[in-house]
Amino acid sequence: MDGSLTNMLDTFHGLVVRQQTNDSSLFHFLNQIFTENDEHLCGLSESPHQLLYNLYNIVALTELKGYAMLQFSYMILRINDKGNFTVEAERAKSKFSSEAAEKLGKVGEILPGLSRSFRKCDPPKHQEGQTFLQVKGFLQGYIENEVDMNEWGTCKSQCSDYTYAEPKGCYKDMLCAKQKRCGGRIFDCEFYHADAWVCMSEDPSRRYDWVEYEDGTILGDNKQCKNKIKVDSWWRYIFWHCSYCLCKCDEVLPTSERYWSLAPAAADTDQGMVVTGTRFIKKGKIFHIQIQQAKALPEGGIDESTKAWKEPATVSEENLATNPLVYTMSFEQRAMDLDQLSAPEGYVLTGLKLRSIGGHLNLEIQATPVKFLSGELMKDQSIWIANDNTPATNRPRKLLPIIIPDIPTRLIGQNKVDGLNDEYLQFDTSSAHKDVAQTTIPFMDAQPVSPSPSTWLSGAGVYHKGRVGFGGFIGLSVETFDFSRHLLAATPADDGQAHAQVKVEFVKAEGA
Repeated sequence: MDGSLTNMLDTFHGLVVRQQTNDSSLFHFLNQIFTENDEHLCGLSESPHQLLYNLYNIVALTELKGYAMLQFSYMILRINDKGNFTVEAERAKSKFSSEAAEKLGKVGEILPGLSRSFRKCDPPKHQEGQTFLQVKGFLQGYIENEVDMNEWGTCKSQCSDYTYAEPKGCYKDMLCAKQKRCGGRIFDCEFYHADAWVCMSEDPSRRYDWVEYEDGTILGDNKQCKNKIKVDSWWRYIFWHCSYCLCKCDEVLPTSERYWSLAPAAADTDQGMVVTGTRFIKKGKIFHIQIQQAKALPEGGIDESTKAWKEPATVSEENLATNPLVYTMSFEQRAMDLDQLSAPEGYVLTGLKLRSIGGHLNLEIQATPVKFLSGELMKDQSIWIANDNTPATNRPRKLLPIIIPDIPTRLIGQNKVDGLNDEYLQFDTSSAHKDVAQTTIPFMDAQPVSPSPSTWLSGAGVYHKGRVGFGGFIGLSVETFDFSRHLLAATPADDGQAHAQVKVEFVKAEGA
């Protein structure tokens, strides 16, 4: 086999540009893999667009080094009087320009269509506070008798009639005196059966572990229980049945974690900083969007030495319900919008925040124009971008249903993205049948969403991932910068122009 540098460059070009099996380029082959494995791309450390762009830079720089070595060899041979080699050097130059332009053309066909979205897969092991967060002290399943849900102490209605109520009393100190009372409002009551055994939970965040009715219906996980209570409905005056109902209790407790910061999380643009990552965090009782920032370098580069997570704005926990910088979830206001937001061309991501619109939590992003060749931010021209659609607008959002949800961390396997754009979901209780409605779902994915290597970003989003029968997770995603419009392929026939263009691209590759 010929091991000369010329032959190695020819082989390298053939591997990158023309695959033997299907006469397609390496870039087309990768595009096919990305297309066929879309739901598994969260396992990458960067977006498909960023990966292919970085790969092209490596290919281009490798080819440049080979060409430089070849020309250096011809120069050494001339210096040592081994021949003139002028024709060979010119031929190598022409071939280099043509092949480099061909590679540039191949990647230019693929790059614009590749996904620039980056998000995280489920972790190997869920760990609260590290990989996920959850709303607490919000909606929870609660057993109450009809007699205690109206001020007259009557039993003339059915459980389903109590779509809204408040605890009014405690008739004869029955179950109501043996459990933690609902200190707020009661919603969506249902009747399952008259009589039951109720397992009172030892977990302070839960009321019950399971309920077993006499007809065999079981709510929750029927395991061993240290504190079982017999609960029997009764008849009053033959005609009226005083039924025990399973409802949803919405009570604001001192320990409730149902608050969302509406303060912006913005990069220090006056110092040339841009957003390089984001995540959900909880400080005290309040959920925040936190950003990672770093200094922007020319042509998509990031100064890794400046990269750090920025502390979110301090929000006082006094009078949370009336604080304008806080969104307090309630039964009426518990929706979060799902959107993927993109900045205009030539803008980079410099901030994120949540706002309240139509009673929904809604994402906004800040975008700032950037000079591609220098990385300079035009901070005075920053704009905020959002999707203003609500369920009441001309193009209403659609509710993403979460069907019979179990606790999200009980899923064995990986969740799948099922809600992306122009939809919304509502925080609610877990399934009565699976968990006695004791857990607020969905959870929040708290993993850092930061591509590696770091790069400019041009968008962000909120999405939901789950499986039928589980509550799933709300996650944040980011969108990497679109580099495709900065690749201008020249034709092989235009040798001088192609060579000049390739030189520009190789300088960019070395700086990446």
